[in-house]
This record gives sequence, C-alpha cells and structure tokens, in this order.
Amino acid sequence: ILSQAVSEFLGTFMLVLTMGLNVLGHSAAGAFSIAASLMCMIYALGNVSGAHFNPAVTVAIVASGGLQAAKALGHIVAQIFGGIAAALTYHGIYVLSMYSKGGAYLAKDGKRSLSITPGAGYTVTQAMHAECFFTFVLCYVVLTVAVAKVTHNSTMFGLAIGSCVTVGGNAIGAVSGGSLNPAVSIGIFAGTLASGGGGATTAANVDYYIVAELVGALIAACIFKVTHAVDAVAGQDKESEPLLDSTLDSNSDVESYGARGAAVDTLGGKDKQSEPPAKQEDDVEKGGGSVASVGAQGGKDKENEPLAKQEDDVENHGAGGASAKEG
Repeated sequence: ILSQAVSEFLGTFMLVLTMGLNVLGHSAAGAFSIAASLMCMIYALGNVSGAHFNPAVTVAIVASGGLQAAKALGHIVAQIFGGIAAALTYHGIYVLSMYSKGGAYLAKDGKRSLSITPGAGYTVTQAMHAECFFTFVLCYVVLTVAVAKVTHNSTMFGLAIGSCVTVGGNAIGAVSGGSLNPAVSIGIFAGTLASGGGGATTAANVDYYIVAELVGALIAACIFKVTHAVDAVAGQDKESEPLLDSTLDSNSDVESYGARGAAVDTLGGKDKQSEPPAKQEDDVEKGGGSVASVGAQGGKDKENEPLAKQEDDVENHGAGGASAKEG
C-alpha cells in the first residue's frame, strides 16, 4: 500500500510541477511538455500503482469495476497531496525567487501565480463544459488502452494517455486552462493561496472544475461499459469466473490424461482391450503361425514328414554311425 501511495504522489507531483513551470515560464510547447511528463511517469510507475495520477481517472476505473473503492481512496489522497506539494514547489521556484529580488512575478494573466479561472472572454459554464469533455477523453482512453481486456495495449498505452493531455491542452487551454485533473485544480488553488491570492471566487471555480472533471470521468465509465461489453464475453477476468472454471478440476484432468494415454496406444498399435474377441483369437492364431514359420525356416517339421522319410533318416544316421566306426 505504501509503495502505491508513494507512486501516485510522485507521479502527480511531477505532472503538476511540469505544468506549473511551463505556464509560469511562458513555454510555447507547454501541452507537449506536460504530456511527455505524464507519459514518462506512466511508464515508470505503471506496474506499481497503475499510474492514475488523477482522481478523475481513479473514479472512472472504480465506476467501471476495475478498482476497489478502499484502494481508490488511498490513491486519491496521495494524488491531492502530490498536487499541493508540486504547486508549492513551483511557487517557490518562480514566485518566491522574484520576491527575493524586490519584485513580484506576474503570470500570463497578470497575477502573481497560476489560478483556476476561465480564460478571457469565457464563462465558468463554458469552462466546465470544456473540462468535462476532455476529461472524458482522457478517462475513456485510459479505460480502453490500460483497463480493457480486449483493446488494451501493453506497449503504447503511455503514449496514448499522454497524447490526451496534448489534445486537451491545445484544444481548451484558452477556454479553461486544460486542467483535466482535480489534483491539478486543487494544486493550482493551493499555489494561488500561497502567493497571497485566492478568495471566494477562486474557491468556487475550483469546485466547478472538480465537479465537471468528475462528471466527465463518470460519463467515460458509462460509455466504456457499453462500447466494451465484449470484455464480458471474450476477456472474462479469472477472478470473476466460477470456481469450477477458474481452478483445475481433478476429475476432468484424470479423464484428459486417460484420453491422452489411449491416443498414444492407438499410435503405437490398436488397443487390445477395445478389439473384438474374434480379432484377438485371430491374433493368437497368427502368433502360432509365426512360430511354425520360424521352425520351417530351420528345417521341415518332423512331425509332419511322411513315415518313410523318417525311416530313411534313421537309416542314414545308422550309416553315418557305421562309417564313423570304420574310420
């Protein structure tokens, strides 16, 4: 459990830290950098905790039946703390360093740090729709390439998931900022508070963003169950199968081994037990005939020779004995 918590904390920390440094540094390729950070951490920690790094993703997996709620709660807590720690870190790197030089660092929007707020000219409702749609994309792709038994991809899943951040960041970055992650939203809010900003409006925006992102996750789980119902047929999880199907049946195994033995006997020769009695008698007669044939090869059977022939043989032996005496 500890290793999984540390994994989720570390992955979320690096994701949010990369996001903050890109935005505060006015990077022209922020979406690609953030996506690459997510992809790297997925490949690094995927076998440890599943590499969610996002409470919305965790909720989607739970809703689809892929994770127990108790374990999910531990993941979410670690993710939130990772996001907050990352926000305080990028705040320390950029904002506090500028304060030490006698000035305040101004982000793109003219504020002293990042903030959860819709882009210029957009409403909170528009931002919520944008966050919902592209959080859905992210969660749905995670479910299909990393959770599904039929369509999962064991090699390219990290690239596919990371690419969702690139898609969302470029598509809705100007509308909502492209958070797509409650841990990111909470982390940004913590950084805003640390820089002396925030307030009721910012807190309300965080709530709206989180709700929109979680709704997108739940929609992804529902649609996943419809589009990937084939998992229930073609890729059933062994843990959910009946005990008779998921464990070895000793009786059936004995029968299987017996069948294999019969097959071997058939290859070497027909099974004598399964042959008709008449066939077995023929085999006995053939065996007797074979013995007689061997006797015939060494010399004709004496019992079958004519009596006169047998007498001639006796006379010949007698003559042979006489010749030996004369010698």
